[in-house]
Amino acid sequence: MWTSFYLLPDHWVLESNVGQSGEALEWLAGLLYRQAKDPVTMLVAAANQSQPGALGITSSFGASLFNAREMSIPIGNLTFSPMLASDDPDRARHVARAALEGMAYGVQVNIEQLLEIAKKEKFYRLC
Repeated sequence: MWTSFYLLPDHWVLESNVGQSGEALEWLAGLLYRQAKDPVTMLVAAANQSQPGALGITSSFGASLFNAREMSIPIGNLTFSPMLASDDPDRARHVARAALEGMAYGVQVNIEQLLEIAKKEKFYRLC
């Protein structure tokens, strides 16, 4: 994690991030909804029409656990089965949901990492 000085003496800032999630989201949205004026908004709206679990489609596309010692471009994936959502004429909504769920899990593990390190180093204080 990155650690920086804070405005107040004896206070610190811990920083983490989910890597290339924003760029990955924009890329995927542009691929799925290239005719849309705002592809990301279309992707989010479409994902909202799917259900939790995205009918079994999983994704770690664009999400990563931050590690400042090993800075690299994350490699993620979208995992499909040709049987998934085969009866649905709008399968893209399930892909959109899977991508957003994967990114949400990336945010979750980074928050958990922040809290773990903050507690261990006694930086943690609830406001």
